[in-house]
Amino acid sequence: METGAPITAHTTGGAMVLNIIELLKSQGVNLGDVAIGHLDNNTLHLGYILMIARTGVYVQFDNIGKTKYYPDSLRIDILKQLIKEGYGFRILLSGDQGRRSYFKSYGGGPGFEYLLKGFIPLMRKKGISEGDIRQITVGNPKNFFTF
Repeated sequence: METGAPITAHTTGGAMVLNIIELLKSQGVNLGDVAIGHLDNNTLHLGYILMIARTGVYVQFDNIGKTKYYPDSLRIDILKQLIKEGYGFRILLSGDQGRRSYFKSYGGGPGFEYLLKGFIPLMRKKGISEGDIRQITVGNPKNFFTF
């Protein structure tokens, strides 16, 4: 609050999100400066994510390429619905590549480049417009990290 820096909540599988949002709100945090992470590993349900987006926070799809949770095609279907509902400006994407097993240089995957070389082309193929892709990949991070 004092610095105006953005806050990201690194949730465990999207659990207790509404409690976290309520706590931050009760402390005077501007919810427009908050991102809720891991909404695409155990909780990829449109109704739940819409409920979260309606609070004004950013929703993070930060397990892109990790098919052990959900296929990327389902992530994109949910993204399309969020865009349709008017929340394209509240979406953040990443791959959460924090383990060696995700690095191609160690024989893992999907690798750092997957978001740009795999997921974004799939977004296009599934009908997400260039304008929406640019908003999500350039505009939203710029807006979130500007303080």
